[in-house]
Amino acid sequence: MTALNGVGAAAGGIFLAVWGERFQRRALVYSGSIVFALALIGLACMSTFKATLGCLVIAGFAMIVFAINCNTKVQTEAPDNLLGRVMAVYSLVFQGFMPLGSLEVGVLAERSGAQRVIYFYGLAALTITLSVLHLALASERRRMTA
Repeated sequence: MTALNGVGAAAGGIFLAVWGERFQRRALVYSGSIVFALALIGLACMSTFKATLGCLVIAGFAMIVFAINCNTKVQTEAPDNLLGRVMAVYSLVFQGFMPLGSLEVGVLAERSGAQRVIYFYGLAALTITLSVLHLALASERRRMTA
């Protein structure tokens, strides 16, 4: 199952290498996050093994599209004199908190079941992404009208 998640991630990397420049990086960040959240929700709702594997491929694809574009966006938009500090904080947030999140998810899955936890976190990721996107678009509209 993990291998198919990796197949999706490899496909996402190839997609970005071949067609990534055709899209705005910001759009790829948001779409990657939304598709990843939907793949998690789908994963939690699947009842067949083949459908579960399909969701894992999609999740891997979306995860790598999101991660690569976030990393690139942070590096290209940070001022040169702060890039080292910005990347240190980015690495801490993006990778440093992963063990804590894994512990939390493991404890919750043990208590209430893996499907329920995957569904909840997929829904939370979707809600947060859509909220941030809404705020970003509203801010951009205000800036354009001012």
